[in-house]
Amino acid sequence: MNPPVWCLRADVAAELKSLKRYSVFTFQRMKFMNRTSPHYCRRSVLSLLISALIYAPPVMAAFTTNVIGVVNDETVDGNQRVDERGTTNNTHIINHGQQSVYGGVSNGSLIESGGYQDVGRNNNYMGQSNNTTINGGRQTIHDGGISTGTIIDSGNQDVYTGGISNGTTIKGGNSHISGGTANGTIIDGGGQTVTTQGHVDGTTINKSGYQDITQGSMATNTIINGGRQYVEQSTVGTTTIKNGGEQRVYESHALDTTIEGGTQSLNNKSTAKNTQIYSGGTQIVDYTSSSDVIEVYSGGVLDVSGGTATNVTQHDGAILKTNTNGTTVSGTNSEGAFSIHNHVADNVLLENGGHLDINAYGSANKTIIKDKGTMSVLTNAKADATRIDNGGVMDVTRNATNTIINGGTQNINNHGIATGTNINSGTQNIKSGGKADTTNISTGSRQVVEKDGTATGSNISAGGSLIVYTGGIAHGVNQETGSALVARLAP
Repeated sequence: MNPPVWCLRADVAAELKSLKRYSVFTFQRMKFMNRTSPHYCRRSVLSLLISALIYAPPVMAAFTTNVIGVVNDETVDGNQRVDERGTTNNTHIINHGQQSVYGGVSNGSLIESGGYQDVGRNNNYMGQSNNTTINGGRQTIHDGGISTGTIIDSGNQDVYTGGISNGTTIKGGNSHISGGTANGTIIDGGGQTVTTQGHVDGTTINKSGYQDITQGSMATNTIINGGRQYVEQSTVGTTTIKNGGEQRVYESHALDTTIEGGTQSLNNKSTAKNTQIYSGGTQIVDYTSSSDVIEVYSGGVLDVSGGTATNVTQHDGAILKTNTNGTTVSGTNSEGAFSIHNHVADNVLLENGGHLDINAYGSANKTIIKDKGTMSVLTNAKADATRIDNGGVMDVTRNATNTIINGGTQNINNHGIATGTNINSGTQNIKSGGKADTTNISTGSRQVVEKDGTATGSNISAGGSLIVYTGGIAHGVNQETGSALVARLAP
């Protein structure tokens, strides 16, 4: 119970009335009633003072505003400046707090949401920020500033021209390199954007992370480990793409790329040089772009659709996907030199998922189709002297001449015409609307004529077979002893 007013002298009552929340009083400052005052009045005044002390909130410790020595374990909620004479350790920068490290050193700072750390030069001394954690706040590195070992849980890091970031780990949030330099960044989540001729080196982009390189910037010695890199009007060099990583290149240059498991796509007049493509890796060259000096190993994919790929070395098991529609490809494969130019494909090797489209008014000569390789001869196109080995497939919608089938399959589709085919082993299927003329069917091979298909002048050797389904046509057949001519009902 508060004492009645008559228990206090007027000066005491006035002092109590003016109490502030964070003031500390002693009994010596208070002037109570004399000893003849009622006992309950003295006790009531004492209770009031004790209550005020108990319920007063704690006072936040003040921080050093101008650091010229060493300070430890401070919480900054205003402006703190650390010049070349100063060092801070384990600073906690909270909302509305700003630490300006101009020539000094900051170690182990934590920047919370709304907090800000600015690092730069002062009197030719470099500002340094070491082992900072950004948890919703912002760190800015200006000319003459260096950050080392920053961890971005959330929030932002900005590195401007003349600023350097070393060994940053991005778990969330973003690092923005605008004309500055970043070395050894690890992107686990969130991303890094590099603009205005910025330079990044030794970046690792893990799954869920991304990096954008734009506006004349450069990225070197990058590992795209399941993450994504976007490149526009810039240069990237010595890149490794693996574990499903992706690099998209627009109006840019990509040098010395190793694709172990992932994709590099060249778009909008981009160029690439010295690319190695291993199993699970793919390089895609669009119709405006080019790639030079390419090594494609077993299981690797080179996909060229209208663009240019030169000095290609296609190793056994390598996958080539391309067409004759404005595409230029040249190099060597296990059969020798090959090329695609001016709508003509020569000595192309298709295997292991490789594919070649012979587009309208295009042609292919001496194509080799091996296991899991495919080729399509489209409307108004032609193919000559194709070899189809075991597991290879050739689809003909227009003209195929002098084909050799060694265990593979040739499908003559509607409007397709095959002339002078030699089936040493394997199968020729004449579909509805397809035609085959002068086919030689050897031992262990067969020609199948489906409904509305036509075979003319087929020569069946001993051990070979011609199967004609209901509605199919076979005439002018030459049948040796031991061969089979079989009529079947259409399936």
